[in-house]
Amino acid sequence: MRFGKTLKNLKLFALAQASRLRNIPWRSKVSRKTVVRILVWTLVGLMVAAGLLYIQASRIPDNYRPARLTKDETRTAVHNFARDVTEGFGNKVKMVKPFEWAITQTTINRYLAAMDEIAFNLPNGVKRGQIDAEMAQLGLADPAVALEDGKVTLMVRSTAYGKILSAEISVDLAEGDKLKFTLNATRIGKLPVPSGFLTGRIEALSRKLTGERSDGISETLAELLSAIDGKPISPPDKWRIQGIKVAIKAISIANGKLKLKVRPIPPARK
Repeated sequence: MRFGKTLKNLKLFALAQASRLRNIPWRSKVSRKTVVRILVWTLVGLMVAAGLLYIQASRIPDNYRPARLTKDETRTAVHNFARDVTEGFGNKVKMVKPFEWAITQTTINRYLAAMDEIAFNLPNGVKRGQIDAEMAQLGLADPAVALEDGKVTLMVRSTAYGKILSAEISVDLAEGDKLKFTLNATRIGKLPVPSGFLTGRIEALSRKLTGERSDGISETLAELLSAIDGKPISPPDKWRIQGIKVAIKAISIANGKLKLKVRPIPPARK
């Protein structure tokens, strides 16, 4: 959405209309002046409205805080991801006992900033630089999330427009312990926009994540993204760790933290 071009088109349209008015034979000067005055004020109103829209679209959301990591911090993030998510969560599942697991938005944003290196270090991971290259191809950079009031807000910077795109998603447990993701709002900067403007990018990112040589983490993220505004998904049917299903019994999102109550389901005995 090129707001500068839109504003220019509005000006040209109004000037063209004014030119046409000059060539119309009017019965009196008063009526002609009145119409011209209305046209001028309409043009001013359109310019002000376009300016306000541009300002709103250019504003950075208050909760957009992508992590900026040095090389050493990136290596630390990779180590922490392996310890807390790959091993920590996985080891608790393998104990086949109910447990609680939590993660903060600060931690998630650090993992997002290091996701290219994380993907490279995973078993059967992708080649180094592939995730960054695919994000660049989509015209996206600097992803971040915010966790508050039962909602996850996904945010990313559009490199083409220099604006922050965001999707606000509520997460609930539906019947049968299924996860339901509902798209509540989409914005450019702080300007609300139709959801279709961003759903295409979300779908494209989901497809990228399930490309050749995709890993388990990428496939899980792709499933979550593709479930937005779709049918509720059943984690036990999709997510397994060494044959043990992962059931989500409760979910809480508040004050920058995501909490899960998890019940591992062991394989049926033969």
